[in-house]
Amino acid sequence: MDECAACADGILDSLRQLLNALACLVPGPVGQNVATDATDARSLPALSKALKRLWFETNLEAEDWCEERQAIWLSQLLLILAGSREAILSFYAAGLLLCNSLQCFARVLYPHVGMELDEPWLQNLLAVQTAVERDFQQELQYLPADHLGGSKRDAIVSTNRLPALFRRMFDLEGHKLTPAQKGGLAVALVLPGTGLLTAGGLGAALLLRKARQARSEDDPLERLFSRCLEEARGILVRKNSPVEVTYLPGSSGGPSKVKVCVQAREPLGPRPSFGLFLCESGRVYGSQSFF
Repeated sequence: MDECAACADGILDSLRQLLNALACLVPGPVGQNVATDATDARSLPALSKALKRLWFETNLEAEDWCEERQAIWLSQLLLILAGSREAILSFYAAGLLLCNSLQCFARVLYPHVGMELDEPWLQNLLAVQTAVERDFQQELQYLPADHLGGSKRDAIVSTNRLPALFRRMFDLEGHKLTPAQKGGLAVALVLPGTGLLTAGGLGAALLLRKARQARSEDDPLERLFSRCLEEARGILVRKNSPVEVTYLPGSSGGPSKVKVCVQAREPLGPRPSFGLFLCESGRVYGSQSFF
């Protein structure tokens, strides 16, 4: 088991460095922030989140990467995240998915920034993929997808200090805490009985979910991938056709009206609501029930 954990540590460290190199290709705060996220990542789901963020905040040309291919690519990242939350994906499977996702994204990103694909970078990635797929396949199949590893050390109060059950249920992989959240987590970690009480409720929820899955005849992983593909298409709409909300100043000086602008190429018609997401630039990503 020690050899398996050491192998997982090496794989995580290598993938972290490879993603960091990709993030450094993107100029501005986007690349810097993702590079920081990659450096701090301690698991495959956390690296997947960082790669997803790099893709979402990079404006790629449609002719370089068609929307359907992007949706399929994104569904692989979402499968890593969802599969780790559902505890049905191994480190081996998640590692292969992330290696493939990194390679596909690099083949688009390098030309996008006016550079040829870096062959040493690609060879390093293929070496990691070979280690996962061939050299340590049997060992890595027994590790969960959200296994924590790598040479990075956790902060005294961080989500990585929580049990895997907590991180899975609340999707906390790679999540950075605010000062207020750190204070609340510190209290929860030292207050007697808090963890047991919460774990009991989460355990009951997990048992109920497993019972529902047992009654289903289809493969839970296939069903999960179909759900991830549908979610990926929705995220792609938010990325390519964001809704921009502009506040018109009222008589009192505060916002009184909201003007919603949709890109001209976005077709008019009903669309399910995906919620609103505010990024640093002030743009609100999302969609309404009708346009």
